[in-house]
Amino acid sequence: MSRIFCDCEWLGSSGLALLRTAYERAREALQSEAALTDADLDTLTDVMADALLSLYRAGQVDETRLSNYTVAKTLRHLCAGQR
Repeated sequence: MSRIFCDCEWLGSSGLALLRTAYERAREALQSEAALTDADLDTLTDVMADALLSLYRAGQVDETRLSNYTVAKTLRHLCAGQR
């Protein structure tokens, strides 16, 4: 996980921990709700990381909101690719 955000020294340990937890929750939600496999999710790492970082940079520090936003953004990305 820390590899995903390794170039973000500005995060600090608490920010990294928050993003790591939100990322893991988003993965779990996508696996259970959208039936995505680990392999599917591995291909979406950049999309998920970008979603988390963009909302975090905007000031969001609520883990649930970060996770939910990441799930929604990832699902939109998948739907757009299927059109």
